[in-house]
Amino acid sequence: YNFEKKKEKIYREIVSIARKYCKIKDGKVEGETDHVCADGLITNLKENDGSIEYRLFLEGTPFAMCTETPGKKELKERIQLNKEIIKKIIELVSRNK
Repeated sequence: YNFEKKKEKIYREIVSIARKYCKIKDGKVEGETDHVCADGLITNLKENDGSIEYRLFLEGTPFAMCTETPGKKELKERIQLNKEIIKKIIELVSRNK
């Protein structure tokens, strides 16, 4: 889940990392009425959804995203995936100092 005004490269890079660990299915999210995944992202879901990501987006934070890892994956793999995502974010922050 992400919020953006224009297509942000970092979100697509995070999805690329995730694809190494899990199959990402596009389309309607099971059990949800208005959640549609496209290219691994559910973007600008709806206004005022109550999430911290939306609040940060409203306040002008340049990037606001929530990632999810499948509970059926081994914990070790999920941890490794999140470590890679965190490294990618650190790279972004380091470049933008």
